[in-house]
Amino acid sequence: MNDVLGPWVKIGLPVLLAEGHGKSLVQQQFLNPKTSTIHDFTFFGQSHGCIAFALTEDSEVIAVRQYKQGCDCITLELPAGTANSNKESPEETIRRELLEETGFEPKTIVSLNPSQFLATRSSSVRVHFFLATGCRKVRDPLFDPDEEIVVELFTVPAWIRCCEEEIFDSSTITATFKALRRLGYLHL
Repeated sequence: MNDVLGPWVKIGLPVLLAEGHGKSLVQQQFLNPKTSTIHDFTFFGQSHGCIAFALTEDSEVIAVRQYKQGCDCITLELPAGTANSNKESPEETIRRELLEETGFEPKTIVSLNPSQFLATRSSSVRVHFFLATGCRKVRDPLFDPDEEIVVELFTVPAWIRCCEEEIFDSSTITATFKALRRLGYLHL
């Protein structure tokens, strides 16, 4: 038996199973090179995602509380969203989403690379993480018709407690960890 890993081979074209609300579900067949067997995989797709650990001019963490249909509950998360088109860069996406969801505009935005896959087995979608600092409230939020969002501000210690006790969104935890490391809160 060969212990060397190699990529599986795509067989045929992907089949679109469903699409809507900027998302798609496709099925693709793959050939396992070790066993020569064909397997069906189903993939979730959408535009790239972006999330920001955003701090106000007073160093308060900007968070959003909203109902999320996938988990069927009200969540507390960092501001996030997806690109409006393939031409919108991740930085443009997070600047737009931060302003739309919270009404805050950042003085600076720093990428917290590397981006990560949303789900390595079932999606090629990447999530891009950012640190936004010096955020100022410049207007009221402009929500999409299907959004209801409450903006909340937290001190950094209070936000860390929320991450330990209340947050269950992995992108929010990852963005928080990456940002706190960049800000010097975590010394490893």
